[in-house]
Amino acid sequence: MVAYRGRTTRGHAAKGFTTRGHAARRHVARRLAAFLLIHMAVGWFATPAVADRSAASPHGNHHTLRPHQRVRDRLGGDVSVRAYVAQPPSAVAVPCTTTSTGWATCKAPPDRCDASPSKLSRTPHQRNLPEHLPHPARRRYHTHRGLEKCTDKNADKSTFKGTVTGQASIMAIRIYNTLSGKKENFETVKPGHVGIYLCGPTVYKPSHIGHAVGPIIFDSIKRYLVHRGFKVTFVVNITDVDDKLIEEAEAQNTTVPELADRVTKMYLDAMAELGVDSIDEMPKASEHIGDIVNTIQKLIDKDAAYVAGGGDTGDVYFDVSKDEDYGKLSNRKPEDQAGQRVIEGSDKRNPSDFALWKSAKPDEPAEVRYDSPWGSGRPGWHIECSAMSMRYLGETFDIHGGGMDLIFPHHENEVAQSETANGCTFATYWMHHGLTRFNTKKISKSDTSMQDALKKMTLSNLLSEYTGEQLRYFILSTHYRRPIEFSDGELEGKKKGLSAFHRTFERIERVCGKAVFVDYDGSVGVEWDASDKGDFGEFASDVDAHIKAFHDAMDEDFNTASGIASLFDLNNRINRFMEDCKLDTGAGTEAGTDTEAAGKDMAYASARVMTDLGRLLGLFQEAPKRAGSDGGDEIVDSLMDILIAARAEARNAKQFAIADMIRDRLTEAGVTLEDRADGTGWRR
Repeated sequence: MVAYRGRTTRGHAAKGFTTRGHAARRHVARRLAAFLLIHMAVGWFATPAVADRSAASPHGNHHTLRPHQRVRDRLGGDVSVRAYVAQPPSAVAVPCTTTSTGWATCKAPPDRCDASPSKLSRTPHQRNLPEHLPHPARRRYHTHRGLEKCTDKNADKSTFKGTVTGQASIMAIRIYNTLSGKKENFETVKPGHVGIYLCGPTVYKPSHIGHAVGPIIFDSIKRYLVHRGFKVTFVVNITDVDDKLIEEAEAQNTTVPELADRVTKMYLDAMAELGVDSIDEMPKASEHIGDIVNTIQKLIDKDAAYVAGGGDTGDVYFDVSKDEDYGKLSNRKPEDQAGQRVIEGSDKRNPSDFALWKSAKPDEPAEVRYDSPWGSGRPGWHIECSAMSMRYLGETFDIHGGGMDLIFPHHENEVAQSETANGCTFATYWMHHGLTRFNTKKISKSDTSMQDALKKMTLSNLLSEYTGEQLRYFILSTHYRRPIEFSDGELEGKKKGLSAFHRTFERIERVCGKAVFVDYDGSVGVEWDASDKGDFGEFASDVDAHIKAFHDAMDEDFNTASGIASLFDLNNRINRFMEDCKLDTGAGTEAGTDTEAAGKDMAYASARVMTDLGRLLGLFQEAPKRAGSDGGDEIVDSLMDILIAARAEARNAKQFAIADMIRDRLTEAGVTLEDRADGTGWRR
């Protein structure tokens, strides 16, 4: 049934018509005739611009192309449709200026921009672009005050290919964007390049497990993006200028720089043990005061910031009332900002205005007093990140990350001040990871009730009990947008899960005579061809399916938890293959033949693939401690050999109670015995 103006009737409704009699049919016929006449007129009186575009395209008028022809036309006609669809689309920014009325003006021809200035609107529902524009031109970039980023669709026709073989295709990467509240296809500001900014720690107390979550997640994201063919610049800041540092330095009877340097070193040492080694820049707020002052001055010049009290010196505030889009990231109103970091006695225009520059107090130490046009003082928290991110990534970059607790007010204020200062998009995608919880409460250094728990959860204490790989595996086993539940039980469970891979690596070395970690130079190249595998075609196809499952998981909002699950499935399949072929015992029907050798080669190659996939998450970087050696302590090895031999004799003598007692006591001591076809091994 076809609805006509929201009303339906009986009778003709069964034939597809609605409302009163044949009037509806006549009305539809008139509208159809008018529609055809208009389109015929457009075809007869085509503008020169359209005609020129038709002549330039090998397929004629761009607006009349079929979808696959449009793709070829945008890529120059020499790139296959499959290659384009299988890779992440991208766009390159074309410089835009802002007029006195607040609209964006493109410096590129209108047909090469997402929208002309006349199509822009301050109201969200009017920001849609013309529907005839082909994807990705319809991709909307909402920015401050309705400004939109213009893109040059013809500036770069390159596509990005990953290093994986054996798959039909790699789908476009999709990211959940906090700004839009939904998953979006990943399109970069600059083709082939990705800029990532992650809010780092405030270095006034030792970092805990919660401070490792963001760096580990985005380190894995960078590894995967590089694997997919992107060049990535990853920036993590250090906040070493803050009220908390002043208070803590005074409590410890030391200086702010000394405290900051000491805590920063502890943080960097922990990141190294956790395998976070892909950070390109780690700027400190204290070293970028000039960038911060310049950004504040731009806001004052635009009348979006003011000096409190109307004088030339004092505190400087951002005027939230000058940002019509304030709250678009967090969906909170400006009045919700009231009470956040309020300075007593300050002369603010609005309760929700936030500090850009704080004038120095008489009792504050000299090392936190920086010169500025508004007198001696220090920057506010929010402006630090804006200035540093733009310093290294530009006024518009791709991904801004951080914990969900930073969405408001920190990231909301970053968006407001950055887009007001520059008149363009600040960050295209906002990725926020879940918080680490202990007994269902968020871990916080400022929560006095959690001080005892925090001592145990500091990275230095955890790394004395667990390896960096185990902690990394613990964090990545949960999807980044979900909260991470911290407990001894969870850590021990993930430790056992990781050991399943380590046992397989050792098994491969025993059976195949070579380690999967041999000749590893730090590069990752996942190579696997499921075709032409002879008698092992089914196994090869299964491996290929697991490789694809891993990439599908990572392409869908960097789901490391599902990626690890696919590695588990691959690990189980490799072990089952070795058991089916009886590679451990050499008792297969074709033992000692070329077929057995080929089976071992297949097992080894699949384990190397699994290792490379894990390395995309920062796992399996180094060979695990070998079972039976545990670091090379000869005395411990000798004692374990004696206990294992005693247990074996007890089992042969059918004294199972004694054999079980030996195993149980070793388990209580943290030692696991592994009964294998070639003997019993052990590990801690």
